[in-house]
Amino acid sequence: MTPAEPWIVIADGQRARIVRLIRGARPAIEDVLPFDWVNADLLAQHLDSGALGSGQASAGSSIRHGVEPRNDPRRQSKQAFATRLADYLSARVADHAAAPMVLIAAPATLGDIRAALSDTARAQVVREIDKDLTKEPEEQLAAHLIDLLD
Repeated sequence: MTPAEPWIVIADGQRARIVRLIRGARPAIEDVLPFDWVNADLLAQHLDSGALGSGQASAGSSIRHGVEPRNDPRRQSKQAFATRLADYLSARVADHAAAPMVLIAAPATLGDIRAALSDTARAQVVREIDKDLTKEPEEQLAAHLIDLLD
């Protein structure tokens, strides 16, 4: 891989992968890492949802609202996942093992990754796209990336 071929980080709060785009007559993607990152906490649904629910104000009040937990466990898990991913990317940049990066992530996850990247790693980011491509079918992903990056 040459330095001109950026790593493309595709993420949401539940999964991530790092790929590169191979352009040509039949565009393709190649995994930079031999595995996908998965937020096992969310997939296993181990998060405490007891605080979630709806409620209403006291008698005599016309105010009704959903009860929002102060600490949403799902959101915290997604933030922690984005931080682990950003830490990995920052470490690869520090080791001089990372190419320039394109971040493509769901909007909240993109912000979480950006906030957790080291300054040096953030300088390696050449483009950010707030779009969730984690569920994009494999056979369509390369073409979709070409559309987004050109």
